[in-house]
Amino acid sequence: MRYLVFFIAAAAVSLVAACSQDAAQGQGAYCDTAEDCMTGLVCRNNTCSLPEDSPCQPACNPDAEACFEGECIVVIDPNDRDRDGSPAAEDCDDADRTIYPGAFEFCDGIDNDCDDEIDEGCPDCVDGETQDCGDSVGECMTGLATCQGGRWQACSAIGPRPEICDGLDNDCDGLVDEVCPCHDGQEQACSTDEGECAPGFQNCVDGAWGECINGVLPSPEICDGLDNDCDGHADDGFGVGTRCVQAGECGPGVFECAGEQGVRCSSGPGGSQDQSLAELCNGLDDDCDAETDEDFAGLGQACDGDDSDLCENGIWTCTADQQAMECANEIAIDLEELCNDLDDDCDGLTDEDFQIGEPCIGLGGCGEGEGRIECAGERNVRCSTNPGGSDFTPHEETCDGVDNDCDGETDEDWPELGMDCDSDDTDECALGFYTCARDGSGAVCENETETNIRELCNGVDDNCNGSIDEGYGVGQECNADADACMGAFVCNAEQVGVVCYEPPNIEEWQADPMCNGLDEDCNGTPDDIDRDHDGVNPCHPIPAWDCCDDPGCPDAASINPTDGTWHDHPFVCSGRTSYDWNCDGWEQPRWPPAIWCFQEGFAYVWGIIPCGGRAEFITFSGLCWPTYSIRTQECK
Repeated sequence: MRYLVFFIAAAAVSLVAACSQDAAQGQGAYCDTAEDCMTGLVCRNNTCSLPEDSPCQPACNPDAEACFEGECIVVIDPNDRDRDGSPAAEDCDDADRTIYPGAFEFCDGIDNDCDDEIDEGCPDCVDGETQDCGDSVGECMTGLATCQGGRWQACSAIGPRPEICDGLDNDCDGLVDEVCPCHDGQEQACSTDEGECAPGFQNCVDGAWGECINGVLPSPEICDGLDNDCDGHADDGFGVGTRCVQAGECGPGVFECAGEQGVRCSSGPGGSQDQSLAELCNGLDDDCDAETDEDFAGLGQACDGDDSDLCENGIWTCTADQQAMECANEIAIDLEELCNDLDDDCDGLTDEDFQIGEPCIGLGGCGEGEGRIECAGERNVRCSTNPGGSDFTPHEETCDGVDNDCDGETDEDWPELGMDCDSDDTDECALGFYTCARDGSGAVCENETETNIRELCNGVDDNCNGSIDEGYGVGQECNADADACMGAFVCNAEQVGVVCYEPPNIEEWQADPMCNGLDEDCNGTPDDIDRDHDGVNPCHPIPAWDCCDDPGCPDAASINPTDGTWHDHPFVCSGRTSYDWNCDGWEQPRWPPAIWCFQEGFAYVWGIIPCGGRAEFITFSGLCWPTYSIRTQECK
């Protein structure tokens, strides 16, 4: 904090001042009190001096306080922080209440009156110049004031001090020990012989009367049967012996001492005729303490009985034995908390089961800005921004991905959104999808990944018009050579035209697959195959199918649907082994019962065993005593 140095703004100022000088003095002048000095100076050692620096500790809050003379002052008006009456816009230092427009201009190197001039009218002095100051009355001594920096500095004089009883004029007023009650060597009587007191004497030591020697001084009166204050009356002021009536059931008595500072009625608790009893719950002051049933807190107040709510519908009353309380007359109704801005169950909370007031986001566009949960009936809640809510603002539905009308559906007026679509191009491929127009007015077909697709010759409907390779004549007959077999137009490798494809002329059985429904040998009959010359075509299961048409098989001509014999061994055809000689899909290795000695195979008595079926399988034993086991018929 900056402190100000004050000088008298006068043409001629004498810094040597007497104690009787009336005008307020500047820094370095003699003084008795701070009133002798100019505003802002203090009187220290009888010299007008700058106050000691005393910053505020702890530091003030810069946003709300200002430090003045070591004290944090609350800033009431932010436009006048130093509270000197001048607003900050006009005050050249709004942190110093001694600086403001129109203030007294001190000789301190500061523009105190905010007129853009410093120390105007102040006298100057020569550096090193000295002059006498102070007084030499009593214990005071004169001194010197020295000019430094063009300003007179503090006076070095010794000033008055408080008068003490030491035979000296400490306060420099021309009087010695004028404040002392006595003089050393004097003696006087002290105390009295009344009551508990005893007379004595006291001596004057260092200008003050000493203790009462051999005497007993009066003491404050206490209730003990004695005259402690030595006024001729014992226990005066306590009323001991006068009649009294103790509160409650104790009745009349007389006042008696109850400790040094108190009295009690003799019939009350602790008295010599104590009539008090233990406090009961009966509406009486049994223990005579001026309180009734005080040990039974809440008596007569509302109470909550044995139910699920916390509503106090009963009254605390005394029990029949007067020893306790009970909640009587309770109406047990088990109240349920409803959403109605009331504390239905009396638990101190309102609508606590419904989270009323909690933040919520409403449906769709109604959620713009945070809403609050509110009641929507006694058992239901809603977000305040939803339809029917206190903050609901209806909107018309637009195509923008937002539930504008807050009905729980988004862009419901445009069901085609997100579906595939074909934009305005030459093809018919739906390679785009419907999305909202930028102005929200409806759905438009956008984001088509490929447009104006050309139909190629590739077996694909490139332009999505429902036709494949249209305009190329694919599949139409053509003849690439001079034989009777016709070919057909197929797409070329570049997929932009066709070529005539005619398969090579081969035997029907050489085709892969062999039975493909084509006329590879161009004889007019597709799949006309019978290599084993048994009259059965292996490619036509109806009316009969040849399951072995391999001319390399020795038994190929016998393996066909016309075979009806029994076989004791399987055939081998093109690497395949099977007992299915008649090509009906069932293996039937068996022997009729007329055979004298059984042969290996499934027993005839079981008939035809289907694939996966189980029956007795006879194993030749070398004798006419066969062995058998249960086996599963496997088909190959």
